[in-house]
Amino acid sequence: MDKDAVNELTGTPGEVGAKWSWQGDTVGTGALTIEELVPNKSIKAKLEFFVPFEATAQDLWDFEMLDSTSTKVTWTYAGKSDSYFMRYMNLMTESMVAPQLETGLSNLKNLIENMPEPELMETAEEEVEN
Repeated sequence: MDKDAVNELTGTPGEVGAKWSWQGDTVGTGALTIEELVPNKSIKAKLEFFVPFEATAQDLWDFEMLDSTSTKVTWTYAGKSDSYFMRYMNLMTESMVAPQLETGLSNLKNLIENMPEPELMETAEEEVEN
């Protein structure tokens, strides 16, 4: 959304505590921090916005293996509405966030479907008599 945004990654990618921070004219300032990981099942992250407004939400990913070649991915954005302003903003949130979630899921699907096939390693065993 903002090719000129400054991005910073801290912590170990793919582990609890890993954090992505951004700052840009279009995307504002925020951070996404991994809070929980259940391999092949779910990711829970804390999503924080600082500029142009302050808000905190949960970024949730659920993975459901459908068969040996398919996985259903559900991406959820969930936040609290503890002020009248945020309740008003919720009226617009779905129209603002839903297209971004759909685009993100589509990009993920395209990336995965175009990954090269993993190389198979063959192992041969031979019994040797002394």
